[in-house]
Amino acid sequence: MIDENCINDLNGPEEFDEFAEKIVDSQVNSSLIYFISAGVSASQGYVNWNGYIEKLIEFWESHLQDLTQNRNTFYDKVEASDIAKLDWLKQQSYDNKLKVDLVHQLIKKYCHRKSDQKLDMDLYEKHVNDFESFYFLEIEPINSQNKILDELVKQSGLFITTNYDQQIEKAYNREYQMMPNIIRDASEVPNNNVLPDTTVIHLHGTPDKDNVLLVSSATSYNILYFDNPNYRTNLLKQIYNKHSPVIVFVGSSLQEQEVLHFFKDNKNNSTKYALMQYIFPDEEIGKKEAQFIKDYYENNRQIKIIWYGKDYKDLPDFLELLNNKIEKLTNFLSR
Repeated sequence: MIDENCINDLNGPEEFDEFAEKIVDSQVNSSLIYFISAGVSASQGYVNWNGYIEKLIEFWESHLQDLTQNRNTFYDKVEASDIAKLDWLKQQSYDNKLKVDLVHQLIKKYCHRKSDQKLDMDLYEKHVNDFESFYFLEIEPINSQNKILDELVKQSGLFITTNYDQQIEKAYNREYQMMPNIIRDASEVPNNNVLPDTTVIHLHGTPDKDNVLLVSSATSYNILYFDNPNYRTNLLKQIYNKHSPVIVFVGSSLQEQEVLHFFKDNKNNSTKYALMQYIFPDEEIGKKEAQFIKDYYENNRQIKIIWYGKDYKDLPDFLELLNNKIEKLTNFLSR
């Protein structure tokens, strides 16, 4: 189990203390934002991006026939060539977002009306996220409890996530016996009123309504990140209208350039951190490599990296230590 001495060895003697103090200040000012990515859900057994694509294709290989059961659709049987296309698609090295678009193209084919052979958009929107709804909402994950989220929700902050699942909400409910305010996709982020700290924003959507903007395909990525600047404007208002906001990335590899650009702070009034696994060798060269990465993100993305440990399993323990330190600081300040 990691302890504070280990954390200080990885980060330097003062960085962990300064980070905890920033968290305390941001909670006092209601300006703490946690950005939760796929690495957090991975702790419960959810698949990575490549695994998601594989399971998506496999799902539709056996569920295109569900669409033909509607008596108003043009096709009453699935063509074997379409199953072959999906099987072929699994083997290709295409970009994953393009693969999702190609799967959606086949779904659209089986959502055409018999009467005029045109796409029934209502039927398509009802079913296009059937796999995501099944995998991320309906089935119980391998590990039912998420220790990372259990620690994070003890802190008072706004949660933004690119994950489709609703594990943040479940952790929040376990901690407080009530559900948070849920924003189901980017289109629901309000333009004017400020969302309370008890809010979870699903930036990439969560599939519990028919017409949700679920960001997984090239088309949906373009809709969110390029075609609708109001989505970004409204979200940034929720963040940068706060007093000295503190944004903490958790479960992110910091390699999604669209996401990092989305949170670009032109006013430079925010502080950004990322909790990252220390993956470098113990020798002196490892320290230099770690510092090389830290310098890059701080100089180019204005993100300060905090190494939480050398193993992914160290993250819950790190967060428990952080919460203990926050509690001590809060008690000291309230005297």
